[in-house]
Amino acid sequence: PCILVVSAEKETEEKAVLDCVNSYAPKAKVRSRNITKHGTEWIVEMQTKDEAGLVKAVSAVEGVVSVNLMTHDGEVRF
Repeated sequence: PCILVVSAEKETEEKAVLDCVNSYAPKAKVRSRNITKHGTEWIVEMQTKDEAGLVKAVSAVEGVVSVNLMTHDGEVRF
């Protein structure tokens, strides 16, 4: 299981970001949304076999500022 943290300039990028994530991880689930004056951040719990491809694809979405992918051994609920 993985935790994906995506920061973007605007909240409006959410659909494009999640469409991209879902193409690599169909069972992805948004666990947190953080909206500030400076942008939006999503924390997504997911599983994927192509971690590098996912990170590259999400970082290519217009408006995305940063992408972090972490693996974890904790419980995952889909």
